[in-house]
Amino acid sequence: MKGEKLSWFRLASHLHSPVQYVKQTTSSLEFTDWIVYLNEEPNRFSALFMYIAQLTAEVRRSWIKQSEVKNINTNDFVIKFIDEKEYVERKLKQRTEVSKSRWLGRLGIKWKK
Repeated sequence: MKGEKLSWFRLASHLHSPVQYVKQTTSSLEFTDWIVYLNEEPNRFSALFMYIAQLTAEVRRSWIKQSEVKNINTNDFVIKFIDEKEYVERKLKQRTEVSKSRWLGRLGIKWKK
């Protein structure tokens, strides 16, 4: 399931209502606002997420040398969610850079990023 149909089901699930009822009672403007909200929701700040990140950072600090403890940042352990389109764009860019560096390396050309 993709696209608009999936969005209607996500909204209905979020509102705990049948899909047909949500379609009948939601205007197109309200629907687009809801979709923007639901897409941003996974990255919304949550005290629980920060608490779990702090715990994870403390566990990591206990496993490394004392001199490296200052390098551990709690924000590094907070998961950021991205949409599928952004993921595909990042992968494509990454693959392009790897391919470019391999070709330039084989040709003996030094490349600066």
